[in-house]
Amino acid sequence: MDTNLYSLNEAITNETARGKGGSRPPAKMVNTCFWSIRTNEELDINEKYLLLYLLTNEKTNLLGIYELPSVRCIAFDTGFTANQVHTTLDSLKSYGIIDYSTNSNEVLLYGWLKYGIAAGGGSVCQRLLADAATVKDKILLKQLLRHCSDRYDRYSPTIRVFLNCLEEWLQEQ
Repeated sequence: MDTNLYSLNEAITNETARGKGGSRPPAKMVNTCFWSIRTNEELDINEKYLLLYLLTNEKTNLLGIYELPSVRCIAFDTGFTANQVHTTLDSLKSYGIIDYSTNSNEVLLYGWLKYGIAAGGGSVCQRLLADAATVKDKILLKQLLRHCSDRYDRYSPTIRVFLNCLEEWLQEQ
């Protein structure tokens, strides 16, 4: 029985690793301290709701820099008007919670590396680097590094290794 359980667990792990773990998308983690982060406490309800959407929509990745869904899609998913989406994104940007590139339609979630990653290790670092390689507007990566450099000691060892590798990679570009 133990052998079968081990084989089943190994099969599930392998299928999930290859992206064949069923039709469910990967789970996104929102840290429970979301509600008590000082900057988030000052947000109005629409800003909190859109921020939660940005943290959990199906386009997010491990890095927290990804191509935004269309404004029409965000409006449909959240119940906001297109104008509310634009206004709320601008508010979140003015608070320094996010940034986005109008050139590439990508968003940067500044707190994601600190609050959105629960585990560490080499595979996490590799995934972060792979996500970084897909970012179209490299200015967002530089902004992320600048933001993280002021808070470097607050990050896990895995994130610090990633930030060092990212800095070296950007210098080579």
